[in-house]
Amino acid sequence: MPSGVPTGSSSSTAGRGGALRRRIFASLVIAPPILLAVYAGGAWFLLGTTLITVLALREFYSLSTRPGARLVQPLGFLLAFVLLLGNGGRDLVIQSLPYVPAGPELEALLRPDRFAYFARFAVAAAVIVPLVVLLFERRDLRGRLVGWALTLAGTLYVAWLMSHFQTLRLLGESGADAGRGWVFYTLAATWSFDSGAYLVGSRVGRHRLMTWISPKKTWEGAAGGVVLTLFATLVARSELPIVGSILAATLGWMPLPIPLWHVPLLALVVSVAAQLGDLAESMIKREAGAKDASELIPGHGGMLDRVDSLLFTVVVVYYYAVAVALA
Repeated sequence: MPSGVPTGSSSSTAGRGGALRRRIFASLVIAPPILLAVYAGGAWFLLGTTLITVLALREFYSLSTRPGARLVQPLGFLLAFVLLLGNGGRDLVIQSLPYVPAGPELEALLRPDRFAYFARFAVAAAVIVPLVVLLFERRDLRGRLVGWALTLAGTLYVAWLMSHFQTLRLLGESGADAGRGWVFYTLAATWSFDSGAYLVGSRVGRHRLMTWISPKKTWEGAAGGVVLTLFATLVARSELPIVGSILAATLGWMPLPIPLWHVPLLALVVSVAAQLGDLAESMIKREAGAKDASELIPGHGGMLDRVDSLLFTVVVVYYYAVAVALA
């Protein structure tokens, strides 16, 4: 993902150009279905988050597999879906029913205490169930604790964080669909940081960021990512006559209620979250001795490589939107 250190040779320049072309092509293939799912919301959005979670969790378990560790992968996938369903998925399905209750009846179904109840139950099940299942294995006891920890880590790291996209999509009063704009902003800001960090870091990056985790990431790349994230945040909260009208017509997007003085702070926090999310996944890959999570997406690696930053930024944006913008 972001920021590399250029070598200055013509071969490296050609290599960067080829990698950039592959990234652009893959993005043009991947982005449209994601944006359509965000726009549609409801069960389509749940389907999208479920598919992404399954692919990313599969890669996490593949990276985490080691001799002696007793991972309970099938149970991990099942609990991941329980987490998605408990933290917003159920409510997305209700919104997609042929008959959707209106007024007080709908509010009773979607009220926050029910929402929190299902989410807490899902997390408790993810913690307890794998541990209980391992109790009944009569083979060698070694590796069970590690297997439980890795099974739990995968469901919480991938599924629980991913489920925040669902709660973000559900934000707003009934019928207002404000959550759509917040999800679009999360995607745009994170992709802007990744793109800015890659473009700037691969060309002018000199000062390395965290060599013990990811040797190619640079401070210059991170700065480039922050600049593009700042621009994305400005666009998200402004009523630009041309850009705003195009986005409103194509995506149903409306300016977000982000105070102007919040813009640099929010852009900086989102950028830091994106960089930390990327570094966290790099640490997992380094532990596993892998360059990419998989070869699922040409030029991009695996699904986990694509969502690593998003898993952190969506949490930041969700709690910002709840605590500040929609207060």
